[in-house]
Amino acid sequence: MTEKDLKGYYSSKKYQPKFHTYKVDNRTIHYAEVGNDTLPLLIFIHGAPGAWYGYIHLLDDSLLQKNFHMVSVDRPGYGKSGLGLVEPSIEKQARYLQPLIDSFSSKTKIYVVGRSFGAPVAAALVANNPDKVRSLVLLGADLDPERERFWWFSGFGRLSLIRWFLPISMNVATDEKYTRANELKKMLPFWERLTVPTTLMHGAEDWIVDTSNVSFAKRVFKKAPLRTFILPKTGHLVSNERPDLLKREIFYYLAQN
Repeated sequence: MTEKDLKGYYSSKKYQPKFHTYKVDNRTIHYAEVGNDTLPLLIFIHGAPGAWYGYIHLLDDSLLQKNFHMVSVDRPGYGKSGLGLVEPSIEKQARYLQPLIDSFSSKTKIYVVGRSFGAPVAAALVANNPDKVRSLVLLGADLDPERERFWWFSGFGRLSLIRWFLPISMNVATDEKYTRANELKKMLPFWERLTVPTTLMHGAEDWIVDTSNVSFAKRVFKKAPLRTFILPKTGHLVSNERPDLLKREIFYYLAQN
């Protein structure tokens, strides 16, 4: 969405997000914030390509607004978090998002949602904060380094001429994809640190990230209490296609805490 798109979208909305940036090392991280900061914090982390507004319909949800202070962040390299400046390291991306936890953890409970390429970043962030985060929900999670999917057209995204015509965010996603398997391998020992209650929701018709990633998570998230769902007639964008089920799971964990 362009700035014009966003302005038009919010022209008739009662509540509009506030926007903030902070710096870690030399990286600028941008995020959108909705709601009362005395409520439990719900953090959304997008996939690839993506931006904070990938969760715009959830930020607008009146029931979520009533119960949560919500933050949706631009991952490093996307949106206003250094668009085009790729950060392949999952562990570093989690470190760059750590201030979101540090800023609010003394005041409230924290819940995290991550999807697709943002799912392992969300998991790493939560694994680093077992005493601060109450739950983690992963949607269409790309976790298994042995099951990274490529298609006949994937390689074209690496050609300079093709890249010139593509949106910058798409090029960042391509660069992430071609380093993804190696980065996920580096995270394998890390997953034993994940102890927070975790849900995986995956569309049965997801052609972008294989459903076998759910079985993989069951093997490597050894210490995290897991709930898993393979959703029929659902593709990759679970939060768009089945927001009702995502909200149900978020409120399930809210009720537990």
